[in-house]
Amino acid sequence: MSDVLPVVPAGKAPAAKGRWFFLAVVLLMFAAIAYVESPRFFLVGFYHPPDFKSAVIHVHVAVVASWMLVLLAQAVLGWFRNYRWHRALGTAGMALAGLMLVMGMLATADMLAREPEALHRAIVPFLQITMFAFFAGLAYWKRADREAHKRLILLAMVDPLFGVLVPVTHRYMGSMEQYANLSWVFLLLLAAYDLVTRRRLHPVTVWGSLLLIVVQDVRVPLGQTAAWTAVAEWMRSWNM
Repeated sequence: MSDVLPVVPAGKAPAAKGRWFFLAVVLLMFAAIAYVESPRFFLVGFYHPPDFKSAVIHVHVAVVASWMLVLLAQAVLGWFRNYRWHRALGTAGMALAGLMLVMGMLATADMLAREPEALHRAIVPFLQITMFAFFAGLAYWKRADREAHKRLILLAMVDPLFGVLVPVTHRYMGSMEQYANLSWVFLLLLAAYDLVTRRRLHPVTVWGSLLLIVVQDVRVPLGQTAAWTAVAEWMRSWNM
């Protein structure tokens, strides 16, 4: 979601080379979400799972679906080098990112209110939306640096995809489920792209991947702490 994009001269092949890769990865992310969550994200009017009793979840899902459609449109506009519309749509994308943070927090509070047993595991969606907002905010801040910007946008989607891909992991990985994290496939793809095109990892790829891996590994133990329990109880008191 870019607001300012530098003009790339015709002879600058490296920046142009990445257009196919980032479009392909966004398409893969979109396909993964559509495959697992299409009833919740794109067919809300025809499908009403139990948690859709809450108006908060309805709005949250609508915002997430809108973000994914804008992200896909941004990738396509980037592919066609239509930077004028890419910049214009980027403003809407950043507004949606902010709304996703708000609705993600409200959805977590809603889950805590509806599911008393979710006190400790609610830290997972809480940190998923936090990581999304962190990387999306950095992507907007670094919008003039095209290479950093594109990587940050992809990194913003990795942790939310963890939750989306859990049912697939459970269905196909069997006894390996506890060791599998399919969202890390996108980190590996980004690292492979860097090595093929740059012969070295981009700094954003390195620290962003490490941060996501650490957060995903420590959040379950953190969910058992008194500090998180206090936060969760406070969010539950919102009475969503």
